Amino acid sequence: MIDHILIDTYRRLENKQPLSDPEDPDILAYVMEAIVLLQTSLKAVKEHVSDAGFISTQHEVGFFKHTKPELLGNLMFYNKVFRIESASPRSGDKIKKAHFSNHLRAIKKQHQQNLKGE
Repeated sequence: MIDHILIDTYRRLENKQPLSDPEDPDILAYVMEAIVLLQTSLKAVKEHVSDAGFISTQHEVGFFKHTKPELLGNLMFYNKVFRIESASPRSGDKIKKAHFSNHLRAIKKQHQQNLKGE
């Protein structure tokens, strides 16, 4: 059941518009849809786990080691994209470039810290 929820969630995310065009005015709508979809999926998985439990200890370990972190990681990603995009200046290419460059530096720094385990 959990696999079906995840497959459906990721299929629906892939069918939506990709995050490749920063000039797209609908990017905030796409990101909000992705956030709602991931929250709904996370809730459905949580309900399934609390109702049915796990088939085996191996499935339980796999869920907490891989499945849940993947869902939460995607949710955190889309939340961060939403915060960055909603705070983005709406005019001036130079200002936008500086805004996104600052965020990119912060994300790279955070990524490096996570790799080091700090």
